[in-house]
Amino acid sequence: MSVNTSSIMYTDVVGYSKLTGDNQELALIILEEHNEILKKYTEEYSGNTVKLTGDGLCALFDNPIDSVKCAIDIQLALYRRNQLNTKERQVRIRIGLHYGAYEYKNNDVFGDAVNIAKNIEPIAPYGGIAISDVLSDLVSDEGNIYIREYKVLQLGDSQVKTYEVFLDLLTWLKNKNKQSLHTHDSEKMYIKAHNCFHDGDYSSAIKFAAIALESKSKNYNEIESFICNTLISLGELNYAKKMLSNIKLNCKDDLKLQAHIYKMEGHLSLNNSDLNSAKDLFFQSLQLMQKTNTRYVNELIYNVCITLLYNNENDQVISFLEQVIDVENDQYLLLVEGLKILTLDSISANILESYIHKINSSENSHFISLGFRVVTLIYIKIKNYNKAQEAIDYAQKKLKLSSKNISDSYQRKSFLEDVYVHRDIMNLSNKISDYFVEMTYNEVKDDNIDSEIIIDSSFCTNCGFKNKKKFNFCVSCGNKL
Repeated sequence: MSVNTSSIMYTDVVGYSKLTGDNQELALIILEEHNEILKKYTEEYSGNTVKLTGDGLCALFDNPIDSVKCAIDIQLALYRRNQLNTKERQVRIRIGLHYGAYEYKNNDVFGDAVNIAKNIEPIAPYGGIAISDVLSDLVSDEGNIYIREYKVLQLGDSQVKTYEVFLDLLTWLKNKNKQSLHTHDSEKMYIKAHNCFHDGDYSSAIKFAAIALESKSKNYNEIESFICNTLISLGELNYAKKMLSNIKLNCKDDLKLQAHIYKMEGHLSLNNSDLNSAKDLFFQSLQLMQKTNTRYVNELIYNVCITLLYNNENDQVISFLEQVIDVENDQYLLLVEGLKILTLDSISANILESYIHKINSSENSHFISLGFRVVTLIYIKIKNYNKAQEAIDYAQKKLKLSSKNISDSYQRKSFLEDVYVHRDIMNLSNKISDYFVEMTYNEVKDDNIDSEIIIDSSFCTNCGFKNKKKFNFCVSCGNKL
């Protein structure tokens, strides 16, 4: 017999007895699918399955964080499975976890810690996860584990405080049941949130800022604005919009806050493809920031100019670029430098190469992605479409790499797909292809090539390039069609 310390997990299917009574054959099929999911994630997180308990399991994890993440992934996998099945074939489980010492004997585990984990499981939320206060203390600093106070478990003469683990950031943030958090130092949590934001971990930034907000912070409006802005950066636009409506009610005569409100409204309008509103809102924010907080001036000039370019109002860009100010450690200063190059009538190779070198010197993948988006626009302007394609490919690569900084892997999809600027980066290749085809078509016309070259092939069988202009050759690889 040996004594060890681990995270102990117990799971159990909700209502399995009724299911077996109604249709035993179906129950066995569902149980087998359930067991496969539990086995997959337990092994993935280096868990050791001690025993199957009929319609559940007992498993041990050396790493407490892994045990909770395993539980989250199990519940999410079951949720996805249920979405694809009829009500009769759906399965929901409860998961309970505790961290403590146990005795291992005869292929089983014993001890108070085992008993606590076993008793937490039945009180866990339907289709959810409950953990002990001991385990909560060990995992609460993890950026992508979302915990709130749950129930108090009575075990004989002693009590165990339990916490609910939420499966996603927004459900935890909305806090429908008004559940409390651990008491934290608000200032430290807010500093941690800012550090996460600058590291590109937007989901963790939201978590720690929300903890700061709920810890009775004196900077309530500022932190609420920070959370809303970070939600927009993450691509969670609907919730950001609702949150922004509440922030506006508390704005009053706070010009700094009003400047941020205009900026956030500008981003929401841009994401909604309302370019005129976005331009006006960014401009209003810029005017206030120039008076109250110059730290954001270059960022807003960049946003105004990008919106003008989207809206084909290129002639107005230069007047805004003249308002750029020198701010120390401001990465947007380099982005607007790229926009200045874009406005030049003649762009030398040396100027462009120097700019590319500056962009590549950054350690921030997201910033490099934005920079190479500007580089792509420059190459498009000078009609070097091969270089434009190389630049946007690199921008896409860096954008995907930056998404990995977001600790909540389930939030990365919205970051890549739901932010207007990011969608543009991912889709700009199509525009470059169109420009390239148009250029080739015009060259063909100029060379007076016989009209018989136009045929019905819609794509190249060699490389798959779209043959929108119906040539008898591929303008991408030269293959005869």
